[in-house]
Amino acid sequence: EALLEEVKVFADGAPQLDDVTLVLLRRLPEAEGLVRRASFPRSFDSLEALFSFLAEAMDAEGIAGDAIAANGQPLRHTVDFIAEELFTNMVKYNAGGTGEITVELGRRGNGLWCAIIDPDSDEFDVTAAPDVDVTAGAESRRPGGLGIHLSRRLADGLEYDYSHRRS
Repeated sequence: EALLEEVKVFADGAPQLDDVTLVLLRRLPEAEGLVRRASFPRSFDSLEALFSFLAEAMDAEGIAGDAIAANGQPLRHTVDFIAEELFTNMVKYNAGGTGEITVELGRRGNGLWCAIIDPDSDEFDVTAAPDVDVTAGAESRRPGGLGIHLSRRLADGLEYDYSHRRS
């Protein structure tokens, strides 16, 4: 009512020639922050639950199943691949660690971020792992490192933080 009264005052007695339409807009802050968080037992058996969690979190954010990542690949496949690679490395190389591995998924502007947190680990900086020579023949390559190599190529960025036995 107050808005309509202000319109009448603004019109200053001029005849109304059409309907009066009010459009109210509210500017929301840019979507940012934590979307979801879940913890998983330190086991390869947790992978299906991890994939389900990631799919449900992306569904909750309205990220379509056919969304394409900046790298041109299907976004969900990219997220699943990188999460599986980092999670399985934590399980395989830190089987004696205590506590469940936590996965967080959030938005930053139009982007998506995922954090995988091991609460009890020795330091292993995945960003410092050497690149793999993908042109070398199988006979001259040592096993290992290809998953991290591919993860670094698929992600827009890969960061590592370590303090107080927490990776």
